[in-house]
Amino acid sequence: MKIKVGREALIPHLAVLGSIASKNSGQHDFITCMVRIDPKESGVIGLTVTDFSRELSVEIRADEVSNADGPALVDAHKFGQIIRALPDGATTTIESVGKDGKIKMQSGKSRFLLATGDSSTFPLMDPIAADKDIEVRVDVAAMRHLLRGTMFAMSKDDARHFINGALFSVHHNSLTVVATNGHHLATCRTAIPSAASPAETQVILPWASVLELYRILEKAPDEDAVELWFGAARLWTRCGAYRYATGYVDGRYPDYERIIPKERNAGGRGEVDTEVLGHAVKRTSLVLSGGDRGDVQSIAMSFSESGVKLAAENWNGDTATEQVEMAYAGAEITIGFKAEYVQNVLDASRTGKMTLFLPPEPTSAMLIKESSEIEGWFSAYVIMPRVL
Repeated sequence: MKIKVGREALIPHLAVLGSIASKNSGQHDFITCMVRIDPKESGVIGLTVTDFSRELSVEIRADEVSNADGPALVDAHKFGQIIRALPDGATTTIESVGKDGKIKMQSGKSRFLLATGDSSTFPLMDPIAADKDIEVRVDVAAMRHLLRGTMFAMSKDDARHFINGALFSVHHNSLTVVATNGHHLATCRTAIPSAASPAETQVILPWASVLELYRILEKAPDEDAVELWFGAARLWTRCGAYRYATGYVDGRYPDYERIIPKERNAGGRGEVDTEVLGHAVKRTSLVLSGGDRGDVQSIAMSFSESGVKLAAENWNGDTATEQVEMAYAGAEITIGFKAEYVQNVLDASRTGKMTLFLPPEPTSAMLIKESSEIEGWFSAYVIMPRVL
């Protein structure tokens, strides 16, 4: 094997690959520390990493490729460190050395000789076609918005393991992503072309897999498409040069539609500029930290015809208030929310405008909605109140 490839061709993909490859080279399952370097035809190389539950591969254009000795396994993080340490514009040559099971990396006057593993032991997952039930194709921009609008609400270490991730629900001509930690809930839906039969499925992706998928989407142009295959045991994804596979979380996701308050039961309704209110929440929250008894996490939001008044106070008695204009109709109410949850929802806005549905009493949840009939998407958020 001999590969000649530029540093700039590799750099954009190292962080994504490194998020799956383990840093602990002394662990029993050493395969999870390795990257499989696979020379392919037409001047392309494939880099693949796995942690047994997830597999990620990327195809990269190289200056020169020779597949004489087949693929090789090297320490993923060592490989990444070497590439990052090379000067801008550098080209590196990667080639197998004799029969001593080593790989030589050379760039300019730098030489590195790395130990390798047996590539035949690398557990490549089954091809996509062997585990494909439902196929969905979504624009990258739409998929990115689905994840950005929900993943902040995911739980990561809850005892209820089935909420440690996000629900992906395919229903005829729509794809919905839902996430909750039990204190706030986020759901985003987008229209999609008709899916293959059967046309409905629900799976739970682990939170780490959702973040990994979002990292991949961040590197893709908005006009590209991401393909999703929902199989019986795993989800396969293809986006540009990336191929990604992940297993599911076992369990049944909560009936999230039952949790969402009904608009008709709201005690008040308001239209808010998310940027204006978001900045106000950030400023008001500044006094919440630094008290003698620890940080306070809640802010009071008082809604009336004059708008919404934000108020915060820490254990030392430091206070902050700010009045924000907004169109509001309904009964006056003061209700406490965790500032972080309110900020997360406002930051997820796509249009800069959201509709707030306030509960009739301060012990019930607030519903926030945003949608676009023209673009075919819808978002809903539920934030549970907190004691002030």
